[in-house]
Amino acid sequence: TFEEISGLILQATENKDFSVRFSNTGLPSCYELMNCNQKDCPCYGGGPQRCWQIAGTLCEGEIQGTFARKYASCSECVVYKDSTSTFRRRIGEEFNNMMHILERKNQDLVEACKALKKAHGQAGRGETFIPEETAEDIDAEIKSQLGSLLSTLNTVSEHIEEVDSFLATLRNILEMKGPDDVLAAFRTAWADHDIDSRRKDLSILLKQSVQDCSQIKSIAANCKISPK
Repeated sequence: TFEEISGLILQATENKDFSVRFSNTGLPSCYELMNCNQKDCPCYGGGPQRCWQIAGTLCEGEIQGTFARKYASCSECVVYKDSTSTFRRRIGEEFNNMMHILERKNQDLVEACKALKKAHGQAGRGETFIPEETAEDIDAEIKSQLGSLLSTLNTVSEHIEEVDSFLATLRNILEMKGPDDVLAAFRTAWADHDIDSRRKDLSILLKQSVQDCSQIKSIAANCKISPK
């Protein structure tokens, strides 16, 4: 249910826990579903897992990239479609994808902070240093991208609340008598809650999160220590 997703978002926000995930009992083992014999693939023999989030998989015999690079093609794969075969699972896995992005982003930031601290420690020993203005620029860029990610997450939360409201309305509709009345009320509720648009927005927001994460990773990777 969407109450479950809302609860997970609240849990992740309050505890600052990027490992929170929606539990999907419908995850298949990709190598079994695809009759795959690529034993060198990191997913092979690992049981049910989100192979689209794992870098270096051997889909169709070719080495794939990171989640950010391969998500578009993975979302069209039968494994992903099977994992998101119901509306509940689809929303749940989109939430999981976003949490995966945030978790990786947080890891990148931790590594970037370690690199900055190490550089400043070296500066104290007269070795190398990062100019203060450069560190401030990096900090500003990271904060900007974090703000974008937070805004995206807030918008997703608003969409989920609206869809949850729609489901509550749907429960009331299903208690009506007469198929014509139910169909008419369903169409009205679908339009009133703008479900079509929100489903599209969730997909767009996820892609935006991927781009923001990639940008943060690029910022962290480009942190260079300048010679004194």
